[in-house]
Amino acid sequence: QRSEEIPSVIEQAEEKYLNDAWYRVLLDWFQGKRSDEEMTNSIKDDEQACEAHYWLGEKYRATGRREEGSALILKTLETGVTSYYEYQHARALVNSGKIV
Repeated sequence: QRSEEIPSVIEQAEEKYLNDAWYRVLLDWFQGKRSDEEMTNSIKDDEQACEAHYWLGEKYRATGRREEGSALILKTLETGVTSYYEYQHARALVNSGKIV
């Protein structure tokens, strides 16, 4: 059942962010339509960097590239975008000792 929910969540996000170039890049990346390099090459500001570093870091951590992933999670914090979920979760990972 959960896998059936994922396309509808992505479809809803696509409709909501259809005209936002950054979120189009991010959604395409989540779906495997863009490479990691294409996604990171699209970063234009600290907010985008915060999101990109966090999600790429989580991807790397989940696929066994823990050292690279942890480094990207730390880069998330360097953006200083404290109001973003990605920053807050990166901070929680560091505070819990899961990222050093």
